[in-house]
Amino acid sequence: MFSLIEFNEVSFGYDSQPVLHKVSFKVPIGEKHAIVGKTGAGKSTIAKLLLRYYLPWEGRILINGENLGVKQTRQFISYVPQEPYLFAGTIRENIEYGRIGASWSEIEQAAKIADAHDFIQKLPKGYETVLTEEGGGLSGGQRQRIALARAFIKDAPIFLWDEATSSLDTVSEQRIQTIVKSLKDKAVLTIAHRLDSIKEFDMIHVLSDGKIVESGKHEELLEKNGVYAALYRS
Repeated sequence: MFSLIEFNEVSFGYDSQPVLHKVSFKVPIGEKHAIVGKTGAGKSTIAKLLLRYYLPWEGRILINGENLGVKQTRQFISYVPQEPYLFAGTIRENIEYGRIGASWSEIEQAAKIADAHDFIQKLPKGYETVLTEEGGGLSGGQRQRIALARAFIKDAPIFLWDEATSSLDTVSEQRIQTIVKSLKDKAVLTIAHRLDSIKEFDMIHVLSDGKIVESGKHEELLEKNGVYAALYRS
């Protein structure tokens, strides 16, 4: 199966301090993969490398089978960070930033998919509500919904989420996870701490001390009674 994301023996660190050691994994089209591990294991570093914020010390990171530059790479990725960035402007403009020129109906549909439409409609000026920089005045969950809507409207082949639903209530998170499961033509990579949210993913990669020490489905990893099982039960 063709892989949209491929890490091939990737090593990296900050300054002279190694963080990742010969990390390899692939995410094929239509599959949902998760990276898990303790704090400091290197999970978010994988996201930063995929986005080309940094270049690996060793190894290759391929997108669509190629070693792409920064601009091309980011065109392939809809990214929702753990702390979503919203700029000063209207909610409509913040969502449209995912794909400049998107129609009103597309913006509204993306907000509905991200479970943001209802709360936006209740604001005094709806989609034309002006936000301060970083979305001041909105809750963390509301900011994440807007960031998710921006990612959905971009509709890139890769969905990269770094704890993208960490501030959502349980009902909203379940709705978003249902939508993620329906993305049959995307490669989804989630950096996750809440392990219950990834139990039905196609593959879970477990990082420990900068290395992938286990990979498999949720039930398979529990049966191994290794690092993942200890994380899940902690």
